[in-house]
Amino acid sequence: ESSWKRALKDHERLLEPVEQNIASKLRSKVAGSSERATQRLRCFLQYRNLLMRPSIVELLRGEREALLRDISSHVSRLESSFENSSANGAVPRGKDMPRVVESIVWAKQLETKMQGIRDHASKLLGDLKGFEEFKNNVEHLQSKAKRWCRDVYDKWKAQISDDLDNSDVSLRM
Repeated sequence: ESSWKRALKDHERLLEPVEQNIASKLRSKVAGSSERATQRLRCFLQYRNLLMRPSIVELLRGEREALLRDISSHVSRLESSFENSSANGAVPRGKDMPRVVESIVWAKQLETKMQGIRDHASKLLGDLKGFEEFKNNVEHLQSKAKRWCRDVYDKWKAQISDDLDNSDVSLRM
């Protein structure tokens, strides 16, 4: 078994220059990608199999930490935007949909976006310091969106019930 371990160490040692070259090329690729954090996350995701190598992960630690900071800022901006839009009733308008449906679709899209960001980031950035705080912020925003969506639905449902009880609206054709 010691010969196996020795052979494995020799193999890893032979791979070091190749992995350093790969890390350098990935660093250039990421640096040349968009300024948007989500685009850089996608760029990293294209090479996630290479990022399973411990030496490549370590060589790209700085880029990964910068991505975590930028993605955290992106989530904070999304949260601020959500809070402003939901508080002011300035939900983005769609085409030919009732306001309640637009609001629910908007909140569900935000939930789904947060789920995707969290899942992708956990694969690439889960080992970094600060990831747990990031994950908690994402989950907090998801729960806010879910709660707001439920509130919008409950208000709509109560309004329709009241209208039906008061004969303001009829189900007859």
